[in-house]
Amino acid sequence: ENLQEVRDNLKKGNWDHAVVVPEPYPELCTRQVLVMEYLQGKRLVDGLREQYARVAAKQGKTLEELEEEQKEKLRRGEEPPSASYIRWMGRLLLVVDTFSNIPKMLYNCTVGLLRGHYKTLVWSEQPINLREILDTLLQVHGHEMFIDGSFNADPHPGNILLLSDGRLGLIDYGQVKRLPDSYRIAHAKLIIALAKGDNDEVVRVFTQDGGVVTRDMNHDVLWRMATFWHDRSTDDVTHGLNIHLFLEWLQKTDPVVSLPDELVMTGNAAMLLRGMGLAFGIPLRTSVAWEPYARKALQN
Repeated sequence: ENLQEVRDNLKKGNWDHAVVVPEPYPELCTRQVLVMEYLQGKRLVDGLREQYARVAAKQGKTLEELEEEQKEKLRRGEEPPSASYIRWMGRLLLVVDTFSNIPKMLYNCTVGLLRGHYKTLVWSEQPINLREILDTLLQVHGHEMFIDGSFNADPHPGNILLLSDGRLGLIDYGQVKRLPDSYRIAHAKLIIALAKGDNDEVVRVFTQDGGVVTRDMNHDVLWRMATFWHDRSTDDVTHGLNIHLFLEWLQKTDPVVSLPDELVMTGNAAMLLRGMGLAFGIPLRTSVAWEPYARKALQN
């Protein structure tokens, strides 16, 4: 039921060009077994590690050495290449390979054709555009939350496949959350306020519309809590603390009395999606990615 609902919603939203949700076969399903369409691909993490291992091997390094180099760059504050740069590099590789293969192509169309012997064309491996993948995931989940009102609250990397045709496969919809219109509107207002940097409006929506209650209703704590769960975990929000210590600080400073399930589930999805980016050194802001969908939800 969950799988079919999300699949139908994304097809109506014209996401077929970017993502695939497997089709379920209800007539073959039982209480213990879920039968669905098989998607040909690899888990996102496996696909990335395999490509990085090949890149490392070409450079005469191990995967671990390459990973350590990337971590050192992040510690120095160097950002990974943008999605547009990786797309440009992919096109450049294709152009270079095409020119390199021209002599072989000419041979195959002339001498090779007569002799029945053909030279193998060599094509470079196209880089996996991780930024573009993460952007697609954010956009799809923004559409699910604000346009459809039902979304996968557990979008971890193990539920994402790199398909052979270049699209993303989205699987495991056991944690689908359906949002009532009242909360969808409240969440949309919160995301817009976060994107605008309107801290007072963030706290107002978080408490009055979202229903969050803390012991002291501390304005600063409420702003940091809303921003951390629904937008970003930068040092200006967390005081430079790691996630565990920051959550302890929040609870110690102004304990939560009431936190609606809808806020928990949308915040969890936002955290998991951002966590994928942070794992590869790519900081993300969910409010910036989701603001257009939030505005559309309010217009509708």
